Amino acid sequence: MVSIETLEMEMKYIKQQLEEVKEWQKEILDTLNKLDDRYPTRREFNAIKRVIGILGWLMWIITAILSITK
Repeated sequence: MVSIETLEMEMKYIKQQLEEVKEWQKEILDTLNKLDDRYPTRREFNAIKRVIGILGWLMWIITAILSITK
């Protein structure tokens, strides 16, 4: 049989480990939040690519029209 003292020690050990995991989780989330402010998200990057693509097509059309009219 396992004694009550042993179970209490195990519970205390598990609680300590859970507290450590909570601290690590907080640090990881803080790091990820800092990265969100530093780098564009996938949605923002796709919007930028779309705008640049539209500008490229407009420049191509304007160049084609100007070369035809000369």
